[in-house]
Amino acid sequence: ASGATSYRQLISSLPMLVRRYPDVIASGVIQGLSFGIFLLLWMGIGLHFTSPEVGMGVDDVGYLGLFSVVNVLTTPLLGRWADRVGPRRARVWVAAVQMAGLALLFFTGDSFWLLAIPIVIISIAGPVVDVTGRMTALGAPPDIRTRLMSLYIVLMFLGGGAGSWAGTIAYDLGGWMLNVSLSLACSALIVFLSVKAMRGEGR
Repeated sequence: ASGATSYRQLISSLPMLVRRYPDVIASGVIQGLSFGIFLLLWMGIGLHFTSPEVGMGVDDVGYLGLFSVVNVLTTPLLGRWADRVGPRRARVWVAAVQMAGLALLFFTGDSFWLLAIPIVIISIAGPVVDVTGRMTALGAPPDIRTRLMSLYIVLMFLGGGAGSWAGTIAYDLGGWMLNVSLSLACSALIVFLSVKAMRGEGR
């Protein structure tokens, strides 16, 4: 009974944490948008490049996905950089790079090799947005860190689910370019929220 009561108390404390730590919630929303962009893009890439108009196979899409593995090498290095400059400031820079990479998608056409360039940029920036967001939660007192991270993860997967859902709908309505446009709009919102979070740091 005491365990059940304790669990209920933990759950009932979540609204209070949302009000008390809006910056962590903002980080969750930012990461939700970033994860949504990832799924929105890859849904579009899979549908577009295997369409009759382009004529590539699913293996070509898989080869393109191999370029995203570069983040395995870059994320630890950029994570250390974020430690030095501060997670909120680092997130602004990385979010801007992510948006620049997405903007390049308008100029790649259907070229496999040209598309690889923005894919690499986005694959480097995206995980660092997540790392910097988690750092804001890890700066909270230890007794509430787990609950804040739970809220963060829920928001991240809500964004990912929305991006996956929107990916197929956007492609059906406007093709690959609508997927790119919607991704760029989400990225611009990430930059805006990141700048706002940085300016509000310490308040």
